[in-house]
Amino acid sequence: MSVFDYFKKEDKKPDQVKAKAPEAQPKPKPAVEKQPEVKKEPAPAATNLTKGELAALVLKAPHISEKGTFLSTQNQYLFRVASRANKPEIKKAVEALYKVKVTSVNIINRPPRPKSWQRKMGHQSGYKKAIVTLRAGDRIEIIT
Repeated sequence: MSVFDYFKKEDKKPDQVKAKAPEAQPKPKPAVEKQPEVKKEPAPAATNLTKGELAALVLKAPHISEKGTFLSTQNQYLFRVASRANKPEIKKAVEALYKVKVTSVNIINRPPRPKSWQRKMGHQSGYKKAIVTLRAGDRIEIIT
C-alpha cells in the first residue's frame, strides 16, 4: 500500500456500505471443435535403411591420426561417426561397408573447445569418433 492510496481511501461506515452484487454464475465454456487427427509417419528408423544407406549416414570418414595408425597394428580402426550414432549402428555400418566381423566398438565424444583468434572468441567444433575392433584375421585397407 503506498502513501497516496491512504489519502484516496474514503472512510465508509457500515450503514453506507453498498450491498454486494450477487455472485455471477460461471459462463459455460464454448465447445471446442475437435480437429481431425493427422497420422504422422514415424521417422525412418535405422532398421528401414539398406546396409549401404546406413553406412553412409553413420560413418563419416576414417580418422587418420598417429593414434589411429598405431591402433591399426592392433586390429583396431578409428572412424569419425555421426553425432547421434550408437554402438550397434556403428557395428552394422562397418560390417556392411567393409565386409568384416566387428568384435567391439568404443565411442569417444570430443566436445567443442573454445578458441581465440586475435581478440575474437570462437570454438572448435566437437565430433564423435569410434574405435572399432575386428576379429583376428580381418583387416581394413584405409589409404593414409
